[in-house]
Amino acid sequence: MHPRVWVATVWVLFLVACASSGHVPSPSGETLLLRIRNDNPADVRVYGVRETLEIRLGLVTSFRTEYFTVPPILYGSTGQLCIKVVPVGGGPVYVTDPIMTSGIRRIDLRLVHPFAHSAIFAR
Repeated sequence: MHPRVWVATVWVLFLVACASSGHVPSPSGETLLLRIRNDNPADVRVYGVRETLEIRLGLVTSFRTEYFTVPPILYGSTGQLCIKVVPVGGGPVYVTDPIMTSGIRRIDLRLVHPFAHSAIFAR
Protein backbone atom coordinates (compact mmCIF):
# COMPACT_ATOMS: atom_id res chain seq x y z
CA MET A 1 0.00 0.00 0.00
CA HIS A 2 1.28 3.48 -0.90
CA PRO A 3 2.31 5.50 2.21
CA ARG A 4 -0.04 8.40 1.38
CA VAL A 5 -2.99 6.04 1.03
CA TRP A 6 -2.09 4.40 4.34
CA VAL A 7 -1.87 7.75 6.14
CA ALA A 8 -5.17 8.91 4.61
CA THR A 9 -6.85 5.65 5.65
CA VAL A 10 -5.62 5.94 9.23
CA TRP A 11 -6.73 9.58 9.37
CA VAL A 12 -10.24 8.71 8.11
CA LEU A 13 -10.53 5.86 10.62
CA PHE A 14 -9.47 8.22 13.40
CA LEU A 15 -12.09 10.80 12.39
CA VAL A 16 -14.80 8.14 12.18
CA ALA A 17 -13.88 6.83 15.62
CA CYS A 18 -14.02 10.32 17.11
CA ALA A 19 -17.32 11.13 15.41
CA SER A 20 -18.95 7.88 16.49
CA SER A 21 -17.91 8.34 20.12
CA GLY A 22 -19.44 11.82 20.15
CA HIS A 23 -16.51 13.13 22.18
CA VAL A 24 -13.07 14.42 21.31
CA PRO A 25 -11.05 15.12 24.44
CA SER A 26 -9.78 18.67 24.72
CA PRO A 27 -6.08 19.22 25.39
CA SER A 28 -6.87 20.64 28.83
CA GLY A 29 -9.40 17.91 29.64
CA GLU A 30 -12.21 20.45 30.00
CA THR A 31 -15.39 20.55 27.97
CA LEU A 32 -16.88 23.71 26.48
CA LEU A 33 -20.67 23.73 26.50
CA LEU A 34 -22.78 25.95 24.25
CA ARG A 35 -26.35 26.79 25.27
CA ILE A 36 -28.55 28.29 22.58
CA ARG A 37 -31.90 29.78 23.59
CA ASN A 38 -33.85 30.51 20.42
CA ASP A 39 -36.48 33.17 21.19
CA ASN A 40 -36.87 33.69 17.47
CA PRO A 41 -39.73 32.51 15.21
CA ALA A 42 -37.26 30.77 12.84
CA ASP A 43 -35.57 27.40 13.29
CA VAL A 44 -31.80 27.85 13.04
CA ARG A 45 -28.72 25.80 12.20
CA VAL A 46 -25.80 26.47 14.55
CA TYR A 47 -22.16 26.30 13.49
CA GLY A 48 -18.90 26.71 15.36
CA VAL A 49 -16.36 28.74 13.38
CA ARG A 50 -12.60 29.18 13.71
CA GLU A 51 -10.93 31.07 10.90
CA THR A 52 -11.86 29.04 7.78
CA LEU A 53 -13.04 25.94 9.66
CA GLU A 54 -16.81 25.65 10.12
CA ILE A 55 -18.48 22.70 11.90
CA ARG A 56 -22.23 22.24 12.21
CA LEU A 57 -23.17 21.77 15.85
CA GLY A 58 -26.89 21.20 15.36
CA LEU A 59 -30.38 22.61 14.96
CA VAL A 60 -32.41 24.71 17.39
CA THR A 61 -36.11 24.96 16.67
CA SER A 62 -38.02 28.15 17.39
CA PHE A 63 -38.70 29.01 21.04
CA ARG A 64 -36.56 26.11 22.33
CA THR A 65 -33.24 25.76 24.15
CA GLU A 66 -30.54 23.28 23.10
CA TYR A 67 -27.11 22.39 24.46
CA PHE A 68 -24.09 21.46 22.36
CA THR A 69 -20.58 20.32 23.20
CA VAL A 70 -18.10 22.38 21.22
CA PRO A 71 -15.31 20.29 19.65
CA PRO A 72 -11.88 21.44 20.90
CA ILE A 73 -10.67 21.72 17.29
CA LEU A 74 -12.82 24.87 17.04
CA TYR A 75 -11.02 26.76 19.82
CA GLY A 76 -7.96 24.77 20.86
CA SER A 77 -5.12 26.40 18.96
CA THR A 78 -6.27 30.04 19.03
CA GLY A 79 -8.50 30.12 22.10
CA GLN A 80 -11.10 31.96 20.03
CA LEU A 81 -14.47 30.77 18.74
CA CYS A 82 -17.27 32.34 16.70
CA ILE A 83 -20.83 31.07 16.59
CA LYS A 84 -22.68 31.24 13.27
CA VAL A 85 -26.49 31.05 13.14
CA VAL A 86 -28.29 30.36 9.85
CA PRO A 87 -32.12 30.48 9.63
CA VAL A 88 -33.48 27.28 8.04
CA GLY A 89 -35.91 29.07 5.72
CA GLY A 90 -33.42 31.71 4.67
CA GLY A 91 -32.77 35.17 5.95
CA PRO A 92 -29.85 37.07 7.41
CA VAL A 93 -26.99 35.03 8.86
CA TYR A 94 -25.72 35.99 12.32
CA VAL A 95 -22.08 35.52 13.35
CA THR A 96 -20.81 36.48 16.80
CA ASP A 97 -17.63 38.38 17.38
CA PRO A 98 -14.74 36.11 18.42
CA ILE A 99 -15.23 34.70 21.92
CA MET A 100 -12.15 34.07 24.06
CA THR A 101 -12.61 30.56 25.47
CA SER A 102 -9.71 30.53 27.94
CA GLY A 103 -11.03 29.89 31.44
CA ILE A 104 -14.70 29.52 30.48
CA ARG A 105 -16.79 26.36 30.56
CA ARG A 106 -20.07 27.52 29.04
CA ILE A 107 -21.26 30.00 26.44
CA ASP A 108 -24.90 31.14 26.51
CA LEU A 109 -26.36 32.67 23.36
CA ARG A 110 -29.90 34.06 23.42
CA LEU A 111 -31.26 34.62 19.92
CA VAL A 112 -33.99 37.19 19.39
CA HIS A 113 -35.54 38.83 16.35
CA PRO A 114 -33.68 40.57 14.78
CA PHE A 115 -30.44 38.69 15.46
CA ALA A 116 -28.54 41.95 15.94
CA HIS A 117 -30.27 42.30 19.34
CA SER A 118 -29.12 38.84 20.51
CA ALA A 119 -27.04 38.50 23.68
CA ILE A 120 -24.05 36.31 24.46
CA PHE A 121 -22.56 35.44 27.85
CA ALA A 122 -19.42 33.46 28.69
CA ARG A 123 -19.22 31.72 32.08
